[in-house]
Amino acid sequence: MSDHKKAVPFGLEKGVKLDQLSFEIEEIGPCVYMTVNPPKPHSSFSSYILRVAPCSGLYWIKGVSNDINTDSFGSVLKSKADNMIDRLERIYGEAEKVSFLSMGTIWDEPRDFMNGLLNNEIHYGARWSSASHDLPEGLEGIFLGVNANSSNSGYMFIEYEFDNHNQAEREIEELEDDAL
Repeated sequence: MSDHKKAVPFGLEKGVKLDQLSFEIEEIGPCVYMTVNPPKPHSSFSSYILRVAPCSGLYWIKGVSNDINTDSFGSVLKSKADNMIDRLERIYGEAEKVSFLSMGTIWDEPRDFMNGLLNNEIHYGARWSSASHDLPEGLEGIFLGVNANSSNSGYMFIEYEFDNHNQAEREIEELEDDAL
């Protein structure tokens, strides 16, 4: 497990400021950046989205895989996600599994998995939170999930949320409110 080590997913530490990032990034929104080359990339993920507040620094990271071709059941996509969940459980402990259908969905047959994902009516993945897991210092939560691009293609993603998240979100809200 963590032994209270500092969290450094993809080689990135909580609170690092924008001017301290020594790799190429592209701004894709207010305080939101994308890169394909973090300090420690993982072969399962091809792009990385970072949220960096001016004072609070880095507070959220999302790794996104390349597209994964699959069948309408999502077999390959779920298999890759399950494999990654197993790997993460060896590091962070047993996950809280996420696998549910939205109320009233028409996508309730196994063959409907990808269409359900595509319509945000099926959710699949796993989460770890500092409230119920012994996560590394500074890490508040981890979520691994899948999404669909079409009925036969999807992708896997992982999100790391640091414990400065709420403070950073407030900071960004205040910056945006200055424009009103």
